[in-house]
Amino acid sequence: MDTHRTPDGRFRNPWPDSEPRGFRDVLRWMRERRGQPRALAPSPGSLPTAVPAVPTPRAAADELIATWIGHSTVLLQIGTTNVLTDPMFSARAFPMQWMGPRRIMDPALAIGELPPVDLVAISHNHYDHLDRNSVKRIARAHPGATASPGPARSARP
Repeated sequence: MDTHRTPDGRFRNPWPDSEPRGFRDVLRWMRERRGQPRALAPSPGSLPTAVPAVPTPRAAADELIATWIGHSTVLLQIGTTNVLTDPMFSARAFPMQWMGPRRIMDPALAIGELPPVDLVAISHNHYDHLDRNSVKRIARAHPGATASPGPARSARP
């Protein structure tokens, strides 16, 4: 039996203590955090960076190269096929770019610096893995790219 599914087929998080919390729990958590020091994120641009050396337009047929572009985005060069995972090139992981969590580091490569993209693989539909603005810009810059269908969805009754 699949421990990640309930008898009616719905997903169940098997992680201990993963049950959803109520409003009182949230209020208690907020009260407990008050006055505690907050972890500070590094200021934008304060970390060392490197410019990746990406074979352009394609890697050799027998090469396998993974280049981390930033956050969830990786360029996989599988032989002569270029695959981009979870495109996130925007300044914020949020549907509106004037609010939401701001990225600390710019992507290692801009969309215009990517080699020809053959496939865009999207793991799931969270804003930090499926950025609408990035997908639109990639579609314009790489019109021959194919998008993956994404993760399989279970049918709901």
